[in-house]
Amino acid sequence: IVDNIFENSPDSHGAELWGPITKVKFNRNYCYNIRQCLHTSSWGEARYTSAEFNHNVGLKLSRMGIEIQSLIDDAQIIGNYMAGWRNVNQPENTACAARYGYNCDSMGLSLAFGGLRAVIRNNIILGPSKRFGDATEGGTSFGIELSTGDGSVTTNNFIVNMAPAIEAAHASGSHLIN
Repeated sequence: IVDNIFENSPDSHGAELWGPITKVKFNRNYCYNIRQCLHTSSWGEARYTSAEFNHNVGLKLSRMGIEIQSLIDDAQIIGNYMAGWRNVNQPENTACAARYGYNCDSMGLSLAFGGLRAVIRNNIILGPSKRFGDATEGGTSFGIELSTGDGSVTTNNFIVNMAPAIEAAHASGSHLIN
């Protein structure tokens, strides 16, 4: 899934991949005014290899830029740009990291896949600006939700106005977060 434009469908995903995720490429896609760019989901203990999620742009999303829920070893998540989340007027929820009407799942990258040797680098994630006295600004959720496994590297990512920038509570094994 390379070099596509997904736009102006606020309740849709750019791509929704269910099942085996082996050697998938989701690269250089443009996502504008949609729910999220990509969601993958696989089930069971099967491990998949060598997937790329590189150089995608997501603007005016209401949920996650890229959400990976497939057990992938040697995944690359490099050079993505996510910014300008769309406010959906969600009611306040104290169990949610997002506030001020942003979706609970308004994350830049949700990497909840437990894969080994993942490389997450050079991604830019810009949350809404926080203007003094303006309750509609700021309030998006995690920049990167990180749940990767041994040998993974998360480095040189630029994350602004996301709370928190990197949530690594479910990452396992030896990791480099820089």
